[in-house]
Amino acid sequence: MPRQTRLSLWKNFFLSNKELDSSNFHMEKIKKASVHAATFPKSFEEISKNEGISFLILDPTETHLQILHHGHVFGGNWNSPTKKLVAVLGCDVEAKPVLFVQKSIKNIKEKSLSFDDFKGALENEEEFTGLDVLNSEFQFKNILPIPNFLTKIFIKLDKTSPFQVAKVFMEGVLEKEKLDTSIDSIDDPSGISIMNNSAEDQDQAKTDEELEANGAT
Repeated sequence: MPRQTRLSLWKNFFLSNKELDSSNFHMEKIKKASVHAATFPKSFEEISKNEGISFLILDPTETHLQILHHGHVFGGNWNSPTKKLVAVLGCDVEAKPVLFVQKSIKNIKEKSLSFDDFKGALENEEEFTGLDVLNSEFQFKNILPIPNFLTKIFIKLDKTSPFQVAKVFMEGVLEKEKLDTSIDSIDDPSGISIMNNSAEDQDQAKTDEELEANGAT
């Protein structure tokens, strides 16, 4: 099989492999892995054990964003004591393995905007980039782990400017929240947890058995 054909399958891999979607249920853990307290080598090693998590980084030209995926740690043994952190850059025919320069990964502490502020300016890039009411704290790293539903959105883009990525990511998050709410409503129309109902039913059954054993009717 030609090399170009093999590499071009990365997009299909992300779009069709449902096992990668398990990462969508670990948002809090993904977020925690990028906080200041977690060193990058440690968080990268933990993330690399889980399917479907990519990394979002800003290109050195600072004009567009890139995706790194399939992170892996080499070394850390007697023969090769220095750990090397590697991943695959890109999802098209130009995809290539890269080695992380660990000193380039830094903690970022900046004032930012709230999700609602960004959401209100999604349709206009000038308005979006001109927002200046900074009322939120951004305390993560300059490389962000993201779940598979965001990776699938990213690899469909023709352009990956910070504004374009931010716009489609926020739309994707809003759509996912809406879908999750709809699923919860279908699973449990009463608004009460099915699991809790099950536990209550079990408690009631246990009480009935105890009353019956004591001769109560």
